Amino acid sequence: MRKNFLVTILVFFFLFVSCVREEIIDLSSRYQSQLFVIGFLSPDNNVQIYVGRTIPFGSNQINPEDFKIFDAEVEITEEGGDTYLLNPIGNGVPAYGCSKEEFSVSEGKTYLLTVRHHELPNVFAKTTIPLNKAFWKNLELSPDEMYYYVVSGTWEKAENIDIKQYGVRLENLEPYRLNKGTNEGIFPQGNLITVKRDVFIANGENKVRATLLTRDIHYSEFSRTSDLTWDITENFSSAGFAEIISGFKGVIPQHSNIQNGAGVFGSYLSDTRTVE
Repeated sequence: MRKNFLVTILVFFFLFVSCVREEIIDLSSRYQSQLFVIGFLSPDNNVQIYVGRTIPFGSNQINPEDFKIFDAEVEITEEGGDTYLLNPIGNGVPAYGCSKEEFSVSEGKTYLLTVRHHELPNVFAKTTIPLNKAFWKNLELSPDEMYYYVVSGTWEKAENIDIKQYGVRLENLEPYRLNKGTNEGIFPQGNLITVKRDVFIANGENKVRATLLTRDIHYSEFSRTSDLTWDITENFSSAGFAEIISGFKGVIPQHSNIQNGAGVFGSYLSDTRTVE
């Protein structure tokens, strides 16, 4: 009886083992890579469009070089006008461009962007250069406390420009450092718009370059979203993170005008002054 029981157990064991096999199933993601494009047109600057690819969520390894695309075809067309094929910038930079003399852009005109790549869907976008460029009415740099200064300035608001479309970029010149946040400290004051922002200057070179931006809606929204993302990153390990997330009910705003892809194609006008 005992012997029959042991034989039965052994037979069951071998049958069980023979019915089990290891099989690895490749669960492919429904998300496919897309073209990622960033570029901003301005009459004062050369054309430069950055092109990369998105990396599907859940990728085992992420190599920064995998983002870059050096063999795209990038075209800019003035609406109702000529098309210009941009050249690769080179030097390991995944960007395409030309000088402002080769392809000039003008206030109030609309420009179409087309990017093609043999592995990914073509993407399209358009932007209209803003009208009524804002100019600094006054701009001052004053000491606040040790190593900190206050940049304050004003400009006149145009009737057809929303206050959100204005931005101020501050740069320390010696040594060079770009201060984060182009949308902070901007508020209306009567018929004027005012900016007031702290800057950190540790080397005694109290010289700051301030650029007043008049942006299209795409550049404006993308910039504001970028500032929000920066705040979330800085406050990720603190109570500030919970406050930000709860304010947006867990859904972080995004903005992109790239059809079939990701990124942003916008435009702006700028007025730059240096104060000390």
